[in-house]
Amino acid sequence: MLQGRIANARLNAFIILKLAKNIKSVAIISEWPLALFPELKTSKTMPTRTNIIDPGLLPNVEDLRLDSSNENPHLTSHKCLVDMNKTAGLLQHLPNLRNLEIRGGHNNLSAEQILACRPALANIAVLQLSATSESTLRDILMCCNPKTLKHFRFTIPAGKDSTLRFGNDIQGRQIVNLLIQQRFAKTLETLHIDTSESVLLAADPADIRLRFKTAHSMAGFTALRQLSISADAVYYPSLYPRVLLRDPNTGDEHAGQRLVRLLPRNIESVVITGIYAIHPKDVSQLADACLSGRRFQNLKQVTLQGCHDGARLFPGSIPYPVPEDEDDDLEDVADKWREIAAMAEHSGPEIDKDMDQKFGAAGVKYSFDMPQFYFDKYAGDWDKDPQA
Repeated sequence: MLQGRIANARLNAFIILKLAKNIKSVAIISEWPLALFPELKTSKTMPTRTNIIDPGLLPNVEDLRLDSSNENPHLTSHKCLVDMNKTAGLLQHLPNLRNLEIRGGHNNLSAEQILACRPALANIAVLQLSATSESTLRDILMCCNPKTLKHFRFTIPAGKDSTLRFGNDIQGRQIVNLLIQQRFAKTLETLHIDTSESVLLAADPADIRLRFKTAHSMAGFTALRQLSISADAVYYPSLYPRVLLRDPNTGDEHAGQRLVRLLPRNIESVVITGIYAIHPKDVSQLADACLSGRRFQNLKQVTLQGCHDGARLFPGSIPYPVPEDEDDDLEDVADKWREIAAMAEHSGPEIDKDMDQKFGAAGVKYSFDMPQFYFDKYAGDWDKDPQA
């Protein structure tokens, strides 16, 4: 009975597709429809199914969404995924594709599949990926054309969904590096990266200190106009509010050059999300650079968004790490953190007012929704083992 229903469903889908030559948008949320599209290879590797789709069947499709749904978990791993090996045939049948969205991409394309998919994906202007593994991301980028891809978006979904997908441990730094390696830095115009969920899913703070790294610089993204990036790619993640950690890209915190060195010169709009702490000197120096007119002449908007989930210290926990003396017990450390937090609560609004005035003088619209997260002290050293 079940097999009969599946066969009927496939037949109906085939008939619908056959009649839909003018369709411009397609969304697929399960795997079996992918079998309708054979890979355009030699006869030796062609599928033997009788329901073979004509290569010109979907010539007008411009938007494609491949969505791994929780209603269709992978039978072996119980992970929700889009198996990229099974998408190659479909992608080859979409010669006019402009917008590709994949949620939960996993498994690699073979070298032969990458070469076969490149002609069809060469016209993509918008690429949106969610919870996609690093190796899959690399394969997809290898199929795209730097001359045409202008808008890229990568997110890790929050909540229960994230634990059911591959790619929830990828870092913003890795995505930036892949875009540079695949030569998209000089052509992308908008870029959205939100990998903050990878920090929240980490096993413990010690694991974060050993495993995470921040992005070095995005100065090479010379065509970039709009950037939205989560704070874990900018500042070393601590999992605690008002705790800044040093890392190799921090530089001299008193110089306040982190944002100035990170951002591309021609940027027009910057959004940094999930901030748990940010050095006011870094923000101030960015405003000064705009005011001087020597850099960031096109910058019109700077938006900082705090991590609301990290707005308080949870009962029974202490911030990690914070400056402490050898003789301090855990309660002393927690008391120090509460004192720091109270000072930040008091001084934050005044600092924010000064920032707003400085950016305003440079003609830049500035906002920070959680000014109590300004913090001017770093805790810990990036090159020390937190277990030592």
